[in-house]
Amino acid sequence: MTTATSRNATGGATPALSARRLNKSYGTPVLAGLDLDIADGEFVAIMGQSGSGKSTLMNTIGMLDTPTSGEYYVEGQEVARLDEKRLAKVRNKEIG
Repeated sequence: MTTATSRNATGGATPALSARRLNKSYGTPVLAGLDLDIADGEFVAIMGQSGSGKSTLMNTIGMLDTPTSGEYYVEGQEVARLDEKRLAKVRNKEIG
């Protein structure tokens, strides 16, 4: 299982981005059980070797691709299962 966790220094605020047990598979698992919290204003580097799932993670958290399973929240709103119209609205408002 891949786990990457970043915690807000204040501890209590809702993360700007949160993923729980995020999975993405293209026949072969690419993301497996990923847990991730990113606080508002926090800078994060996604690093790893070729084929480790960096682009898949970026496409998923940018709402350009959907996870196979798991939960994904942007500003507290669950977005993993939104339809394209709602995803576009959230992407426009929260991502830019």
